Amino acid sequence: MSSVLMVGGGVQQRHAVELVRSLGYRVVVSDRNPDAPCAPLADVFWQADGRDVEGLVARVLRHGDALDIRAVFTLTELVTTVAAVCHAAGIPGAPLRAAVACQYKPLAKESWLRAGVPTPAGESVATPEDARKAVERLGGKAFVKPAVGFGGRGCTPVTDPGDAPAAFRVAAASSNGGEVLVEALAEGSMHDANGAFDRHGRFHGLGIADRWFHDRLPVELGARCPTTLSPARQAELLDLLERGARALGIERGPVKADAVLTEDGWRLLELAPRLHGPKGTLWLMPPVLGYQPLEAALVALLGGDPGAVTGRAAPRARHCAFRALEAAPGRVSAITGVDAARQLPGVENVMVFAREGDLLGGGRNATPVTAGYVCASGPDPATTERVIGQAVETIRIETEDSP
Repeated sequence: MSSVLMVGGGVQQRHAVELVRSLGYRVVVSDRNPDAPCAPLADVFWQADGRDVEGLVARVLRHGDALDIRAVFTLTELVTTVAAVCHAAGIPGAPLRAAVACQYKPLAKESWLRAGVPTPAGESVATPEDARKAVERLGGKAFVKPAVGFGGRGCTPVTDPGDAPAAFRVAAASSNGGEVLVEALAEGSMHDANGAFDRHGRFHGLGIADRWFHDRLPVELGARCPTTLSPARQAELLDLLERGARALGIERGPVKADAVLTEDGWRLLELAPRLHGPKGTLWLMPPVLGYQPLEAALVALLGGDPGAVTGRAAPRARHCAFRALEAAPGRVSAITGVDAARQLPGVENVMVFAREGDLLGGGRNATPVTAGYVCASGPDPATTERVIGQAVETIRIETEDSP
């Protein structure tokens, strides 16, 4: 039996293991945690840090033939590791240079600007004063983020050049090497797009979702599918994803983009050779699309036609959304109502990351912390939001002051 390797086996990836097995493949999972949630589900489990590129490449080179590994993927930020493994073992995937560019944001931005792909203007800076000057050159509004980072960590929107030095220090603390990217602040609605290139290099769109964030912080509060974008705007976004990927040299396997629709049109913010994370790809989109985007992406990696997956779409919900569970900063003293929330009609999934005893955020007066997510579906947005509201009210995450 042939195998598929998934890099990263956290709690959100459990359904991905089941999906790979349903395609008739042995599932190999790697994770640095020996007690990773996906470990008991995998046919083969490797305890390996996803950032230990050499170690994981060596494992595949040693055991790849015996396991007959045909595809490698991740639903996390570990795309460079995946590309390195594929490159070393001769497995189809994104070029290593492209994966590095996606993680090292200045490289991607330079490629897009050269290719005429619409993306916010930006520049790398090395000091707080350089950051201030860059914000001034960009018109006084900018987004300051680590040159290498993920999940919004270390990112700060700046609307006054005087705030740039502080934003620089936050970003530098989260960036490998301390390098920081300052780019023009693109204001508008935020959207996710998934896609995949088949073995002939043809692009297939695999779903779009709308997202919204905290008004002051780059913290995702929720998302919905189907998108509210017009068909024309959807086509533009998928074209932007394809153009952005090809500009980086990606012409095989999954790709995802984060983009903003401004008054002047689309701006590509980030792109990676993977699909969006589990809560978007595995929870949010399938009930509405009628197929699993991950299945279509894996079929593309394995040499098949993603259209065979998307063509049998059978939606079971007209609307789906997820919302963040917020908790007051402090030490978690009690979590109740999770099982009851999961039983509510229309609830697709409940994921609580916090555990009793965990310390969340900073002081009691700080911004509430995302402690998990609730996903629900329904015949219309109003019904879906009502179900999500019931689930959120059912779940109580209590915190107490802690030094």
